Amino acid sequence: MSESLEALRAEHETLLRFVYQAPVGLLLMRRDGAIELLNPEAVRLLAPRSTQIENVYALLGETGSELRAAVLAFEPSSGVILDQQRWFIRSDSPDTPGLHIAATVHRLEIDAYMVSLQELSRTLEFEHEIRRSSAALGESEQRFRLMADATPAMIWTAAPDSSGDYFNQTWLDFTGRSLEAELGDGWLGGVHPDDRERCFRTYLEAFATRRPFQQDYRLLHRDGSWRWVLDHGAPRITPDGMFAGFVGSSIDITDRINAQQAQAEALRAADEATQAKSRFLAMVSHEIRTPLTAILGLSQLAGAESELVRVRDYAGMIHAAGTDLLTLINDLLDASKMDAGKLELDIVGFDLRALLARVQEMLGVMAGDRGLILRLELAPGLPSRVCGDPLRLRQVLINLLSNAIKFTPAGTVELRVESSIDTDEVLFVVTDTGVGIPAEYMSSLFEPFTQAESSTTRRFGGTGLGLAISSQLVRMMGGELQVVSTPGVGSRFCFGVSLPRERGEPSGDLQKPGAAAALDASVCDPGLRGRRVLLVDDMPINQLVARKFLERAGIIVTTAENGLEALDAATGAGAAFDAILMDLQMPEMDGFEAARNLCARLGDGCPPILAMTAHSPVEEAARCREAGMVGCLGKPIDVERLLLELARVMDIPGL
Repeated sequence: MSESLEALRAEHETLLRFVYQAPVGLLLMRRDGAIELLNPEAVRLLAPRSTQIENVYALLGETGSELRAAVLAFEPSSGVILDQQRWFIRSDSPDTPGLHIAATVHRLEIDAYMVSLQELSRTLEFEHEIRRSSAALGESEQRFRLMADATPAMIWTAAPDSSGDYFNQTWLDFTGRSLEAELGDGWLGGVHPDDRERCFRTYLEAFATRRPFQQDYRLLHRDGSWRWVLDHGAPRITPDGMFAGFVGSSIDITDRINAQQAQAEALRAADEATQAKSRFLAMVSHEIRTPLTAILGLSQLAGAESELVRVRDYAGMIHAAGTDLLTLINDLLDASKMDAGKLELDIVGFDLRALLARVQEMLGVMAGDRGLILRLELAPGLPSRVCGDPLRLRQVLINLLSNAIKFTPAGTVELRVESSIDTDEVLFVVTDTGVGIPAEYMSSLFEPFTQAESSTTRRFGGTGLGLAISSQLVRMMGGELQVVSTPGVGSRFCFGVSLPRERGEPSGDLQKPGAAAALDASVCDPGLRGRRVLLVDDMPINQLVARKFLERAGIIVTTAENGLEALDAATGAGAAFDAILMDLQMPEMDGFEAARNLCARLGDGCPPILAMTAHSPVEEAARCREAGMVGCLGKPIDVERLLLELARVMDIPGL
């Protein structure tokens, strides 16, 4: 018996030790709520908050009534009445907060109940903070998505494993793909195949190092085009330092890339143009120095020569060198004006057949000297009187034929001209049996400052400007200069331009129809002999040259050095001039003002006034007509052209 009691006592002590050492609050209550036993943890939880720890029901207030009802309604003799029921114990002290606890109530016997208490205040606060943070996070994420969808940039996010988990509406609108198609690694399908490996490698390296990255690549646009995008990505780090993936933005930089490429191309083209112009300037320097050397050297030889025949030979050579130099200067001026967009056509009526005959006559001597045949073929029905710019048309034809003669060692050069039956178009075709043009140089043939090859330059000379100028002039006249060439066989240049048939009275001729007389014939013609001309020029040398040319033709010349002297000479007593040759740029009074004054004073009795200018006659023609002049001649003076124009304005028949 004593042993049983001893064992029971030992078990009771063990139970009490467990109760008193338990990490949770334990109390023993009766059916009416009276507290029989409290362990230290229960005292720690309850004592600071209540001065009355005698009855559980009273301690819990309103919750105590619910506990009482549950206890009274529990019928089994033992078992769990409540499991982890959350209670709130109010505090009687203003300095001590209330207490949230989780309570479990066990029925031990008919009138004994064990209540376990576990503090929940920190847990509930943590749970509340979690709920608050989750709500805030959800609200923040919602705001992020709203802002991301509204921004013009393409926004994306990726999880720590590098899989894309969000793409904003701007991205989806740009690619034309669904969000589901882009998630994970699906977005890579829209990257250009040539950029895909590089792009993904940079992307994965950023995730591995958790460092920001920036890269550009081509992304497929919804319209099927490839657009360049600049992609920025940065790691996302949580407040506790955890890596949460990446967030990034992409912008369309196609226009920027195109602008950069265009700028690079422009710089490359500018560099090439600079190099071409440098080569051209060196070439021009050579081309200028060559005739100048001949002019200066031959003039010295002529001055020291006593034989008249040899002096004349030297003079002819000097004239040829001067002509070459003048051609070069005219080409340079035309190229400059074309580059500035200031070259204009002067549309007048002229005799097309006479112009073609004159071109053949001018270049026939050059072809004959080289042992070539220069053939002119005019198709039936070709009109005679047409409207156009005869000076520029002749310039193009002379350039094409001169080139054909220069690059044809032997054989034939032909100019064929035919007109359309239904339209005003006239077709010009220049064919030669010359050296031809290699295919690799055809694309740059009409570009200024370029030539087929340097060896051609050394062999044949020239600047390479002629074809460029001719191509531009043909384009200004409404046509297109085209070429077909075979090396070793020959070349064929052709163009068609609109030359409407002239209506009404003939006007603006370059020369009378059929006028192609040489200088010697003009000198001997009695039509000009005895005619009186007033020559107005402020430069003594120019005045001397013109006067001598006129006097050789039998013309009586009176000179004046400026516009004022011209007015006095033309309006003075006994003045009777058949024509006036007027320089445009002079001191005291220029040629334009002098012409206007003469027309105003003399009226219908004013002699015809021909302008002389060192500028382009074509460009000055309109101003000359406005001032009352009837024509415009360029300097240096072409004596044959001068005499033909005088014959025209004096209405001398047969010239």
